[in-house]
Amino acid sequence: MTQHTGQPKRILFVSTVADLYGGERSLLDVVHHMSPAWQPRFVVPGPGRFEQVLRERGYAVDEFAVPLGIGRGQLRELPTVLRFARLIQRSGADLVHLNLHFGWRVASAACLVARVPLVIHVRNMMSGRRGRLERWLFQRAAAVICISEAVKQRLLEVHRPPSGWPNRIRLIPDGRVLARYQTGDGRRVR
Repeated sequence: MTQHTGQPKRILFVSTVADLYGGERSLLDVVHHMSPAWQPRFVVPGPGRFEQVLRERGYAVDEFAVPLGIGRGQLRELPTVLRFARLIQRSGADLVHLNLHFGWRVASAACLVARVPLVIHVRNMMSGRRGRLERWLFQRAAAVICISEAVKQRLLEVHRPPSGWPNRIRLIPDGRVLARYQTGDGRRVR
């Protein structure tokens, strides 16, 4: 393994969830094993178990509720996009990682304004058809991580990206350290 030298790159992990569910637990595992070449910082929508765990572990945390929607006729979200872009710039982020895809519209627009690349982590099946603006905002992502082939295929159906764009999609199944679950009471779970 190569030694890291120089200043670490800053990654801003954005969560639209304040509690501690599967996606947040998976992210904590990733960050715990992350290279020192990256310096993590987090954005959470507000107080909650996830924010509490992050602060206990000594991570820098900002509170910002990323709205889940923006689209045709929703210019009222523009001030929110601009505030989020300023937060991204103040954090000094070199990369923004959206842990669940639900807030991608606002995150994508804010990253465009802040001129910081966005990675969207898709952990759930996407639903519904997307309008032109929504597809355009999604396609601005520098990369997309899908946790399964089914999630990836559904994403392609919903967003109908242009040829060549699917090369930005990476299939990375969630990894779990199973040892911590081996001492549980299997009979109780059954």
